[in-house]
Amino acid sequence: MGAMLWLQGRPMSRAKGELALIEAFRQRARRTDAVLLGIGDDMAAVNFGGQQVLITADMLLDGVHFDRTRHTVRQIGRKAV
Repeated sequence: MGAMLWLQGRPMSRAKGELALIEAFRQRARRTDAVLLGIGDDMAAVNFGGQQVLITADMLLDGVHFDRTRHTVRQIGRKAV
């Protein structure tokens, strides 16, 4: 069974839950001139130290994005890149 997402104490489907979670973060995010492209699915663009910087984060979960009983470590690693 895959990981369950929770938002405001209620379980959500993974697809709908991820988008709802992003929207919840977006609504709470502080707005500033340093943010060129705000919170999105996996990336934001910001001014940092006089340079434009891309910040990204994502997750791979066993049972959600891959099945470690069927995929090799190499295949899982390739998906992470």
